[in-house]
Amino acid sequence: MQRWREKPAVKKAVAVGSVFGIVAGLIGTIGNLERVPEYVCRVPGIHALCGRAGIGGVASDAEAKAWDAARTSESAGPFRDYLQAWPDGVYVEEARKRLAACRPVAREQWVAERRTLPLFVGTGTTVDKTLAAARDAAQRRGAADAEAACAGFAGEFQVVRSAAQVREWSCRERSGGTTCAFDGLAVCDLRARQLLQEEVCR
Repeated sequence: MQRWREKPAVKKAVAVGSVFGIVAGLIGTIGNLERVPEYVCRVPGIHALCGRAGIGGVASDAEAKAWDAARTSESAGPFRDYLQAWPDGVYVEEARKRLAACRPVAREQWVAERRTLPLFVGTGTTVDKTLAAARDAAQRRGAADAEAACAGFAGEFQVVRSAAQVREWSCRERSGGTTCAFDGLAVCDLRARQLLQEEVCR
């Protein structure tokens, strides 16, 4: 009984098909190899190592820290810092979107400030029996004058407190007692209004 034999043309077709199959398999394998780091780096124990090596689309510790600071911030600065430090980073696209959504906003703040004004306190209409009493009376007049002087700061200022500071006393004895005057300063503790322009990202 004669055995069936493949024709040469059939053998050639089968061989060519096998070659194409092998080539296609190699191409598919090479394509998958490019994604191997991405899959491997998802493994919890290897994830941190991939970040240190900068492979598999995993951010390094420094990049992840900078991104955490940016994404929890409401200002544009941290996003710009991130993009400048990691122009090809893992979160670049999201950082650009968040930065594009930022809007300029004027924010009001009040800053502590101290101003001084020249102050002269004259002698009063009454005569005090002692030098200490005369000086106390002059300082009370000075406190009232300082309050009036500091009240001139208005609009962009809020007066927190005022005080009279003595620089030089001028006291004289009169019949029945002493009178005092002094040169000094009106010390005004204020809060100054400032408008800060900043970009708010939400």
